[in-house]
Amino acid sequence: MEIRHYTDVPLEDVEEENVGLRVRWVLGPKTGPKKCYMRVFELQPGGHSPFHRHPGEHGIMVLEGSGLAVGEHGEVPITEGTCIHIPGGELHQLRNKSAAKLVFLCILSSS
Repeated sequence: MEIRHYTDVPLEDVEEENVGLRVRWVLGPKTGPKKCYMRVFELQPGGHSPFHRHPGEHGIMVLEGSGLAVGEHGEVPITEGTCIHIPGGELHQLRNKSAAKLVFLCILSSS
């Protein structure tokens, strides 16, 4: 068993097309697990993640702040406590339209 506080994991810039997005790889290859991935993202005011898709499904939970979840069929407001399931292959993006940081947890499947 490994136990750590998420803020003990370094905050890194995301290398993909984005604006103001940083990540902490809380669980995954950098911290030990090979099939379990958990990330905590910080999205600065006015920032966004890439509009992208990938094969594996994942879940997101908003921990702090508010913004928009953008998908193939439009956009939906999100706030603290909002949970999102994104099926594999679906286009998606998160946007922070607020004046405060948007923090969200992302759990990925290993496929």
